[in-house]
Amino acid sequence: VWNDTDGDGVQDVGETGISGVTVTLTYPDGTTATTTTDANGNYSFDNLPGGNYTVTVGSGPAGTNPSTPTTDNVVLTAGQTYTDADFGFTNLGSIGDYVWLDANNDGVQDATESGISGIAVTLTYPDGTTATTLTDANGNYVFTGLAPGNYVVTVGSGPAGTALTTSGTDNVTLGVGEDYVAADFGFVPTGSIGDYVWNDTDGDGVQDVGETGI
Repeated sequence: VWNDTDGDGVQDVGETGISGVTVTLTYPDGTTATTTTDANGNYSFDNLPGGNYTVTVGSGPAGTNPSTPTTDNVVLTAGQTYTDADFGFTNLGSIGDYVWLDANNDGVQDATESGISGIAVTLTYPDGTTATTLTDANGNYVFTGLAPGNYVVTVGSGPAGTALTTSGTDNVTLGVGEDYVAADFGFVPTGSIGDYVWNDTDGDGVQDVGETGI
């Protein structure tokens, strides 16, 4: 059982074994036996008669996902040593990280510009399903446990009286085990322009008391 760092399902030179992973063998009669991988990621079930067996790997380390099938159906002949019941796990990634008040409206996170809490951020997974979270008290958010693939991050509405200074979406191609921390969104307070059209009865260009709006 090994750490498949590039997520390709192939044991490459330099990819190390994972210790302490549970592996279960189901015998032809339906009974089972369980072992754990050693310090080098190796395991073995010995003294087996010929027959049909199933090898099943348990969960990998926290923050990993299988990169290979998790079972292997083995037709063992008498005296055979089968050494291909191998299982890979790849590290999972994350996407985040910040929604902020872009006070100077330049689309850049300046040191003095603070985060905005309670903003909804939605992640669309490669299969089209979605998940939504809210920014914390500091304006941060994160989606964890992500397999490699193409994701879309979309920010919701900002506080009342603000408008986006950045794009409202970020298309992310996430690599194996990558922590993408550039899905950031800025909002700027909006202003207004007004305010009055009036009947300038004396034609002096000054709004006098008693001159009514039009």
